[in-house]
Amino acid sequence: MYKVPCEVNGLRMKLVFDTGAAVVSLSQTMAEFMVDNDYMSTDDIYGVATMKQADGTTIKVPRVLLGKINIGGLLLYDVDAVISPSQNAPLLLGQSAIQKLGRITIRGNSLIISKEEANYTGSEREIAFQGLRQGTSYNECYDFLSMKYGNRTIYDTETNGAIRGLDVDSVYFVNHFFDTISLYFEKDKLATVKLVREFPRNKLSDAIRFKDELITIYAGKYTAIKTSKQPNTNNAWSYLGFEEKDNYRLSPIRIGLTESESTTQSYGDKPIIKKSYKVILMYWPIALDRLKELFPMRDEF
Repeated sequence: MYKVPCEVNGLRMKLVFDTGAAVVSLSQTMAEFMVDNDYMSTDDIYGVATMKQADGTTIKVPRVLLGKINIGGLLLYDVDAVISPSQNAPLLLGQSAIQKLGRITIRGNSLIISKEEANYTGSEREIAFQGLRQGTSYNECYDFLSMKYGNRTIYDTETNGAIRGLDVDSVYFVNHFFDTISLYFEKDKLATVKLVREFPRNKLSDAIRFKDELITIYAGKYTAIKTSKQPNTNNAWSYLGFEEKDNYRLSPIRIGLTESESTTQSYGDKPIIKKSYKVILMYWPIALDRLKELFPMRDEF
């Protein structure tokens, strides 16, 4: 039995190296400790998995997304895991983490992980939003949102058959309030997730503070942050990704502050313009070009 010392969301622990386990497994005691001490949030619990026990029976267990596992400097992001109902179940390093590690060699009493071959920077499809990944079907996303926000209204925002979307109003994510979550689909496959919080025109400082808080939350996951600002405006986008040698290789998350104008009503011949600021958390911005083509008048992208 090999026990691998690591940090899970910053918490030091030892996980049993188990190639027969499909995913990382936490005991109920460990999961409760992580939630109570802010190493994990209840927002990270995103579904239910079927787990087979030693006697052959199956049970339903909570499914959770671990933001980061650090194994000797190898950083694994957004790793699927389950929470065992047993208080004292062993902590298992399963295939959801092992398959990201690269070449594994066992020599006598030593377990060797070849760092130079490890796939530790991930790929766009490995970046998850509460367990949803690019390419997830429309129906799966709808079922997930119904389970997560079952008492809320979920809007189907299909527009002229060009692009399909799902909107959910008034949600909490990463312990912050957002006015809306929007999921955009291409050919019924998830392409982009966008979360928006709107601030009144006189609350620019609050909007900036909120944007900076989001960057702080995600900064620990990625090795590079680049910011671009539009001249003579408050519009700014921060691109979070991985630095690979001299290349900025991946931008799974984009956080933006944009100025927005909308017509609320008309009085006579003069429309009344509502001005505000929007803080936008965008997953998988690779799909943004497609959205801009379909909605050229939507400046908040």
